[in-house]
Amino acid sequence: MLADNLDLKCAKAANQVVTLGSKDDQLEKLCNDCSSVLAAHGPYALYLYLWSREKKNDAALILIRATFDLLLECFPSMGPKFGIDRRTSLDQIGKLSENLDDLLLARRLLSRTLSYVRYHAKANSAVTT
Repeated sequence: MLADNLDLKCAKAANQVVTLGSKDDQLEKLCNDCSSVLAAHGPYALYLYLWSREKKNDAALILIRATFDLLLECFPSMGPKFGIDRRTSLDQIGKLSENLDDLLLARRLLSRTLSYVRYHAKANSAVTT
């Protein structure tokens, strides 16, 4: 994992979200809200929040998938990739808390990815306006 460019992985995950995402203003608001939850409560709370928004906002599920794939790629200790379902994914996110360094790195990766999604959404809305 050390040889990997983690910043580039975050950028690719963000691009995936924006490419598949919904309206840019909704995506930007969702990312702002997610960043607040992540900063205050951590990755587990972030995914709980996203799962609660899944039915109302299709971008939430896209964000779950892209960021979860990023974490699975960076942290094999989370276990193998199963389908994205609430219970399994939350159990796997909980495994990050077993190692403080992994938890802190995951938090930074998620924060960086959310920032990149926000920047992409802002840029897209500026182009279309």
